Amino acid sequence: YLKTHPGSTERIVQIQSWIEGRGKTDVANQKSRKMDGGKGVVAGKRDFQQSTADPFRFKTVQYRLAAIYGNEDDAEKKFSTILNKEPDDISANYGMALLMERKSRLDESMRLLRKALETRPFDPNILLEIGKVNILARNPQKAVEIMQGLETIPEVETEALFYLSQARLMSGMADVAEKGFQKVSTTSPDLFPKAYYHLAQINGERAKEAGSTTENAALSHYYLGLYYYEIRNMKSARVHLVKSLETLADQEKKKHAHLILVKSEKREQEEKMDAKRRRR
Repeated sequence: YLKTHPGSTERIVQIQSWIEGRGKTDVANQKSRKMDGGKGVVAGKRDFQQSTADPFRFKTVQYRLAAIYGNEDDAEKKFSTILNKEPDDISANYGMALLMERKSRLDESMRLLRKALETRPFDPNILLEIGKVNILARNPQKAVEIMQGLETIPEVETEALFYLSQARLMSGMADVAEKGFQKVSTTSPDLFPKAYYHLAQINGERAKEAGSTTENAALSHYYLGLYYYEIRNMKSARVHLVKSLETLADQEKKKHAHLILVKSEKREQEEKMDAKRRRR
C-alpha cells in the first residue's frame, strides 16, 4: 500500500522527521551526560554535531550531482558497478534513477525509484522524483497524489511546490497551480524561472478566452518578460515587458516591469563589455 499509494505523505513524513529528530536529541543528551558526569549540561555539542552526519544523505547528494551534472556514461558505469555488488544500495538506485530520468528512460527510472522506496518508504526526495517522473510520463494526476504534502517539508518544499503546481496545471487545476507558481516565483525565481513561464501560460489562456485586450494579456507579457530576464535573454525580456506596460493596470507590477527593463539594459551592456574584454 505504501509503495503504490502514499496518500498521507505530509503526516507520515512529518512523523518520521520528528522521530529522527527525537532520536538525535536523545543521543546528544546521553553523550552530554556522560561527558559532564551525569549533570545534564549540554557539553560536547560540537562533537555530537560532527558525529551525526547522515551517511545516506551524504552519499545521496554525491550521486545526485553525478547523475544530473556528470558525464552520463561515466555515471552509468559507476552506478552499475555499485549495483552489481550491492543491488539494494538505496543511494545508488536513487542515483541511477535520476540518470535514467535524464536519459528519458522513464520506465527504468520508475523501477529504480520504487526499489529505493521499499527501504525508505517516506523519503521526501524519492517521492519527489517519483512525482517528477509521472509528470514526464504525462500522468499528472498520479504525480499530484504522490507529491501532495511534500510542499510542507522544509527539505524539499520549494521544488515540490513547483512540480506539484506543474502537475496541477496539467490536470486542469489552473487556479491552484497559479497560487503555487506565484509563491515559487516570490521565493526562488532564480532557481525556478519557469514558474514565470507557467504564470504567463495561465494568463495567456485566460486572455484567449476573454479577448487579447484584457489585463490577463498584459500579465502574460509581464511574466514572460520576467522569465526571459531570469534566463538571460535580455532582448526577449524587453520586448515582453514593453508590451505589458501598454495595458498593465497593476501599479506595483508596472513599477516592477520598469525596474526590470532598466536592469535588463544594464545587464546587456555589462555582457557586451565582458565579451569585448574576452576577445582582447
